[in-house]
Amino acid sequence: IIFSAVMILISITGYYNINSRVADKISYERALRDIKESRYSEAESEFLKIADKFPENKFINGYLFVAQVHTQKYEEALKSYKKLEGKKIYNKELAEEINKAADLMLNGGK
Repeated sequence: IIFSAVMILISITGYYNINSRVADKISYERALRDIKESRYSEAESEFLKIADKFPENKFINGYLFVAQVHTQKYEEALKSYKKLEGKKIYNKELAEEINKAADLMLNGGK
């Protein structure tokens, strides 16, 4: 009986973890699509759903920064940007997006 209970608990935990990872992946993919389609408010919302779960992820923090700059949430954007300090961004597309957003922010959104 104890073995069966443990197996059921493991199954439930595994099922929850898989569903959680699938939901995170869906949010990430939606957010990337929203960034590419210049729907920055929607992208920010999707990235925020997963940012706490992956606080060191350069892609999430980088694109979250981009979305926050475009929605003129500069204080939040600075927090996202600080998570990138000292980290190399090897993805050329992400690096370009971050640089463009930083320039936009420094020019007051113009």
